Amino acid sequence: MRHQLSQIEARYTQMLADATKEFDSERIVSEWNPVAASTETALAILESKKLRSQADWWSVEIPEDVWVQDEDRSVYIGAGYQPRIKRLIRDARRESIKFWVGLITQVLAAATGLAGALIGVLSFLKRSPQPNREGH
Repeated sequence: MRHQLSQIEARYTQMLADATKEFDSERIVSEWNPVAASTETALAILESKKLRSQADWWSVEIPEDVWVQDEDRSVYIGAGYQPRIKRLIRDARRESIKFWVGLITQVLAAATGLAGALIGVLSFLKRSPQPNREGH
């Protein structure tokens, strides 16, 4: 979608540069503005859906004040707020990873300790009795 937007922008920019009359320039700009706006809105909606999905997965609540509604009643996360939401998701993901690494580390430490204790008990039980050398 971003690639399409850049291609369209490049085409209209070239058309504007090639325009010889002011009327042509005005027509090109008036033609470009709705195309750019609808494409940018569609891109913002897709990015918002992706962020909402990630936020739901990581149990991050998206604040109500970041949502924007345009004249077409399309609702999306404002471009200025997207980095904030991405940071919240990244922080939640980092905390989750930190929790699981800590949990796995503790479980492995406990398992290692139990294995060492089990080896010690088994070696004690398997130890053969030493012959009594006093009575020889």
